[in-house]
Amino acid sequence: MKISAQNEPLTEAELDRLQQFLQNCRGGKAMNIEELSGFFAALDPGPPSALEDHPPRRRSAITKCRRKWSALIESLECTKHASHAVRRNLKARIL
Repeated sequence: MKISAQNEPLTEAELDRLQQFLQNCRGGKAMNIEELSGFFAALDPGPPSALEDHPPRRRSAITKCRRKWSALIESLECTKHASHAVRRNLKARIL
């Protein structure tokens, strides 16, 4: 499986910069790397095949969570691309 640059694991230097950023957020009250990893792990309810092991109500809730998570990721990607386009246009106008 090919890993895109967006999905590559962070380097040690990137992890250090992220940790420094998190330490400076909210006066040091933001999550640290370990807490962030745990938070992301909690968001993943497991492979689709694991849904069969859950009762119908839980399957429905997990499916909704996955759909919400996918919509959020798509929204963030759209926002990121739009933000880059706006910055390029502004830069072109300034230069």
